[in-house]
Amino acid sequence: MKECGGWHRICLKTEAPASRPAIILGARNLTRVFGDFSVLRGIDLDLYEGECAVIAGANGSGKTVLSRILAGLIAPSSGGVFFRGRPLEETPWLRRAVGLVFQDPDAQFVGETVAEDLAFGPRNLGVPPEQTAARVKEALEKTGLESKADWAPRRLSGGEKRRLALGGVLAMGCEIIFMDEPFANLDWPSVRRVLEIISRLKAAGATQVILTHELEKVLAHADRLFVLDNGVIAEDGNCEAVLDRLKTGYGVRDPRRSVKSAADCTWL
Repeated sequence: MKECGGWHRICLKTEAPASRPAIILGARNLTRVFGDFSVLRGIDLDLYEGECAVIAGANGSGKTVLSRILAGLIAPSSGGVFFRGRPLEETPWLRRAVGLVFQDPDAQFVGETVAEDLAFGPRNLGVPPEQTAARVKEALEKTGLESKADWAPRRLSGGEKRRLALGGVLAMGCEIIFMDEPFANLDWPSVRRVLEIISRLKAAGATQVILTHELEKVLAHADRLFVLDNGVIAEDGNCEAVLDRLKTGYGVRDPRRSVKSAADCTWL
């Protein structure tokens, strides 16, 4: 485990050649069919260790389904997902390395208090009690929820619930963190608090994947931008270059209408 600027329990990064980061998660020819409808069609992508990637797309483009397949929560109809080159479905324990923060955070709360909810993941992974307590303390600090440790999750505000859901993933020590629409229905201060966590994780070398249509809030923190269109990866690359290639049919708004470049797209 590598020390990562105070995030050592939640940033499990291995060394890779400086010239080219290692591929931490890959997908090959992923498809997902529901009845007669194909949600995903032949998805190929690689996520590199330590990068912050943004996946954008219109509603119905397949973002949420893709995130749940990559996180090991649902199976693809065909194709495979590989964690450090190993098939995800053949090594169930590897699913612990991939965490997903749902768009609706209420859907993933299980503890009666904030602290109990943060402890649930580590306990189920067999983490010893002392280490679990330390992870809970650190997650509370990193998410700014120290004063709410004894609160029931239902009493939290929308922004606090989003941070609690993220804290649960951090406490588990996941190597890859997926966030599905992390800014949905949040006010300006709450968006900033979530962005602060994203920024710190990026500085610590964590691998993050943010699925959102709100590019103006987060693109400055991203290393790569994917555009998902009707179940296929239509664009993948440097954020500025991808924005230059956007097509109206993608249903993704270019956030540079009010700023100079992708580097200015942040609410921090």
